Order: sequence, then C-alpha cells, then structure tokens
Amino acid sequence: MAKSAERDDREAMRRLLERLDLDCREAPGGRAWVVRLAIGPQPFAAEGESLHADRVLFATVGKSHIKCLAPRPLFYLPLISIAGCGTAAAVEVRIREAWRARQQELEELRRWVEKLGGSPERPGDVPVLELSFGLEDPEARARFPQRGVAVLPGRGPLSGLRLRRAEDRVFQPDRDIESRLDLDLAMTTRIETLVRLEQRLERDARIHAAPVEAPRVLPTRARSHRVLLVGPQLRNANGLGQLLRVRGYDVTSVLTSSEALDAFLHSSFDLVLTDSNLGRYEGIELIMSLRGLNGVEEIPLVLVDDRHRDERKQTARRLGAAGYLTHPIDVQRIQPGLARLVESPRRRRFRRYPERLSVRAGNADPELTCQIGRGGMLLLTERGLTSQTVERYELALPGDDPVAVDGEVVYRMRGSSLRRPAAGIRFHSFSEGDEERLIAYLRSIEPGAVR
Repeated sequence: MAKSAERDDREAMRRLLERLDLDCREAPGGRAWVVRLAIGPQPFAAEGESLHADRVLFATVGKSHIKCLAPRPLFYLPLISIAGCGTAAAVEVRIREAWRARQQELEELRRWVEKLGGSPERPGDVPVLELSFGLEDPEARARFPQRGVAVLPGRGPLSGLRLRRAEDRVFQPDRDIESRLDLDLAMTTRIETLVRLEQRLERDARIHAAPVEAPRVLPTRARSHRVLLVGPQLRNANGLGQLLRVRGYDVTSVLTSSEALDAFLHSSFDLVLTDSNLGRYEGIELIMSLRGLNGVEEIPLVLVDDRHRDERKQTARRLGAAGYLTHPIDVQRIQPGLARLVESPRRRRFRRYPERLSVRAGNADPELTCQIGRGGMLLLTERGLTSQTVERYELALPGDDPVAVDGEVVYRMRGSSLRRPAAGIRFHSFSEGDEERLIAYLRSIEPGAVR
C-alpha cells in the first residue's frame, strides 16, 4: 500500500511538472524527479555578497513539495510547496520567497546571539551562522541554522567519534538561556556528555571483543577542584573556606590582588571568588589581570559584593565575570552553580602550547605530547586508554628533573588532523614542588619570553 501511494505521488508530481512545462529526469532509485529551472537575472539578496544564479536544481518530495539542491546556499532552505503554481515563473517566486524568509530568520538569529554577547560569523555564502566557544580548537565552531538550534562541531572532542545517531550532533539549548556564558556551558556540557557516552559504548564493545592487556593505572578517584578566595571579607565569611572544603573543594585564601596573582605562579585554580572591594584595587580588575598571566586563558571569576549594586553587576558581566553574589553567602544555595562552573568551563582555563615533551607512564614506552599546559596535555599515544583512566606520568622538562603528576584521560581523538591517536589528559595532583616547576617552564616558552 505504501509503495502504491508513493507511485501515485510521483505520477502526480510528473503531471504537475508537465503542466509547468518543466523537463524532469528520474532521480537514482526512482523515488523522485530532478528538475533544472531557469530563473531570472535578479540576484538573491543576502547579508554581504548576494547570490547570482541563472538556474536552480531541485528534487521533488511527495506530490507537491520540492527541495533545492543547487546553488549550494539554496540547499539550506526548507521544503517548498509548489501546489497551486500555474507556471515555472510561479515556482521561481516561491523559491525567492523562501530565500527572503530565510534571510529574515538569519537576522533574528544574529540579534539573538549578539544579545547573549556572542559574535556570530557567516561561513561564506552559506545561510547559517557560526559561533566559536569553549574548545581547544579555535576552528571548532557550532553552526546555528535557526534560533535555538545548534549543530555541534565535528572538530575538537567529537573529532573521530562515530556517533550512533547523526541527530545527536543537533542540540537545542534551553529557552531560558540569557547569556553567552549560559550558551557556552550548555554546548560544552552536551559535548562532554556525548564523548562520555561514545567512550562508554566503545569500552563496552572492546570488553566483548578479544581480551587485551589493560594498562596499569592508579585507582580512580575524584579530582578536587581548586578554589581561590580573595579578600578579607571572604576569608572571614563565617567559615566559608571550611564549608567549601567539606564539599570537596581544595581552598586557598589570600587577602590582596597581588597575593592572588602570585598564587597563580605556584598553582592553577579552577575558580576564583573575590571581594568587590580590595582596597585601591577593585575585584573587577582581577578579571583582566588573571587573563594576562602566562599560560592562563579564562578563569571563571565570581565577584562578591557587600550589597547589591546593579551597575557593578552589569560591569562585571561585560568584563567577563562568571557570576555576581552578595554577602552573606549561602554555600548550600550556590553549590550547584559553583559545580557547573568548575565542571563545565566556559572556555579553556589554561593555554596549551605546541611543545613536544617526552612522557613516560609507568613501564610503558616513552610517548610525546603535542600540546602542554597548566591544566593538562594532549598526548600522542597508541595505547588503549579509556575515559577516566588515571595514571602517574613523568614529564621530561628540558634541562631539569622530570615532573611527576597524576593525569586523567578525559577524551580520545582518532582520525583527526594529528594523523595519530591522541588522548586529552587532565592533570590531577603533582608531586611536591613539581607544579611550580611546570608553571615556570610554561612561562619560559610563552611567546616573547626571555629564555
């Protein structure tokens, strides 16, 4: 019955095309007709350079709709109904109307993304918008075909992963998203979820395959996220530091902005909470100062004020603060927000440098990094490491003793531009003094550093 209805639809479409005096040919498989439609000289107006074409190639869908195939920008239009069209010119009008509607959608999409604080780009003549976000690959951009719908990039953590369903790459953020931070958090969290799912499925498949020798690993344990408290009020805020420690955070307290900047010479923190008033130095100024440190990219910073000031809150948000709170702080209430900040970074907290260092894990053969930073490394490895594998690594620093650190595998890369399998390793804990030595090395290879 279904095949009979399909034949009837195809025959009805053929008769319609004949009435419109359009030549058609049968598509491969015989389920549709392909038509070349000559069109007028008027360009398809678009933001930037308009589209010029003398013909449109489309395929029929059902008994009254078409799908544009070429020129390429028209492929992104939705299905177009040609029911009621009495001439080929009327079909052209429908296509141009769909194009104008698409341009209006893009303009609304651009306003929405810019209102959130993003700077969308249009990739050539394709009628979609792209937005870069918190991934280590600057070319990894999410595509937005319409407001509230994002197509996640195949580059970055998803590179080389064979997603079980293509639609998994399509992501619809919550309607209550109000800022670029919220959007970045939502997309990076979605990517991390997909990566973990694919890695688990891959691991399960290996378990059911021929047994292989598993790498020697340390017992898996949760990583303590490091929080820096800056300012006298936060230090004395009813045992705030202790309340955070009870919840599993590794907390360090300092009094001044200069002490905060100095602390980053010895350690790398996941989150900074700072008093708004630090004497002559405003807590807001710490945002830009931290980004200026060697090896630091964008640390989430939460500004804590003695009372609510809307103007200061808006200024902090414009400068990139991750949040704004007022005293007294209710740790139980803010705990979910802090967890989101440390688990789902807006962007990479620490820069990675394209340095090749020799790395040894236990008795394994030496391997090489292709990127190294304060918070982790990208390791070229053929070993069958799986997500959440924790090993003790020794990094050979030039002219110095090796740095010993526990590292956790957070993602795998296969078939990427590296042409070799690689693993993203997040650093957990260093041997005494080794983190400071790694930071000193990274500062020495910062572009422009005096060696």
